[in-house]
Amino acid sequence: MIPKLIWRNLWRNKRRTLITATSVVFAVFLAIVMKSLQDGAFSHLLDGIVRSYSGHLQVHKNGYWDEPVIENAFNDSIRLRNELERISGITSVVPRLETFVLAAADSITKGAMLLGLEAEREEALMRIREKTVSGAPLTSASKGLVVAEGLAARLGVAVGDTLVLLGQGYHGATAAGKYPVEGLLHFGAPQLNDNLLCLSLPVAQDLMGAPGLVTSWAVSIADADELDVLRSTLAASTGADHEVLTWKQQIPDVERHIRMDSISFYIWTGILYLIIGFGIFSTILMMVTERKYEFGMLLAIGMGRMKLAFMVMLETMLLSVLGALAGALISLPVVWYLQVHPIRFTGEFGEAYKRFGFEPVLPAIIDPWIFLQQTLIVLSIALIIGLYPLLRIGRLNALNAMKR
Repeated sequence: MIPKLIWRNLWRNKRRTLITATSVVFAVFLAIVMKSLQDGAFSHLLDGIVRSYSGHLQVHKNGYWDEPVIENAFNDSIRLRNELERISGITSVVPRLETFVLAAADSITKGAMLLGLEAEREEALMRIREKTVSGAPLTSASKGLVVAEGLAARLGVAVGDTLVLLGQGYHGATAAGKYPVEGLLHFGAPQLNDNLLCLSLPVAQDLMGAPGLVTSWAVSIADADELDVLRSTLAASTGADHEVLTWKQQIPDVERHIRMDSISFYIWTGILYLIIGFGIFSTILMMVTERKYEFGMLLAIGMGRMKLAFMVMLETMLLSVLGALAGALISLPVVWYLQVHPIRFTGEFGEAYKRFGFEPVLPAIIDPWIFLQQTLIVLSIALIIGLYPLLRIGRLNALNAMKR
């Protein structure tokens, strides 16, 4: 009997039912899209700067981070690297030789960051092959270099041209070499795209007069939540002669940016939930006011208050659940579209992003937890507000309610 009454009550006034359900649909839709965009922006930022370059952790010789010069390079112990890679939670340990050089082409000279690397091992982190947009990808056998396309444009070079590199090698030796440009790379982070050039590790070591030496090991981990634990494990395994830094210590500006954005998101989300709550409450209030005569009549003919309250509560729950599910389903294609076709900022806003070293892109991310979390939050708000009709029914006078 009660289920039949509930179903008939919902569709007896279709307009009222649709308004109530739509308020929940819109609330869930907006909450999911906002959260997906925020998490997508953070994920893209970390992928562009942390996972695609610095790694989650880096191992250096003590003092290198305070004075990042090639004199603070250390021996690339393959045995120790292999031991570190066997630690649970660590996916790769990638050796690098990093220094600054002058790159010259014809009459143009620019400062650049030179990175000597093992191309095959970098596929687990920087994904050099994936970032190659022109020419041949770097390999361990490469004798030439690959250049970030932004730096190539500043120098006016293309694949097949030659660059002269000049810098200070190990122990003050002059480092000079002439190398063909074998490929061009694209990095999402403008700071990398405008400054980076890469050589295979043996060629870079030969240029710097530093055979067998590296300036860092970039470490990739499987679970970002284990960052601090694995940092302590690495510090114990590498000994007192080395320092281990997390990406948060290496790039504190990015970490602060993410933390401040998270705080602002929670503030805006709180405001959104408040608006959502008032929106749902207004529709529930409208429903209760319109049905006051009906409630009074049901009480007058003998329906118990508890049974009436239970029936109205089930109606509210059914509307809230259906609205929440519909909101989640409607948001899915929108989030998917924003993941495949992210929002790109242009003009002054886009340039501001680039000045801070970020790619001016705002993608979404499809994460089942976001859909579940936001749906449950909005559903909880709706169900809490759904208690209001119970209070009204508990204090309702049947005679007064039936007065027109």
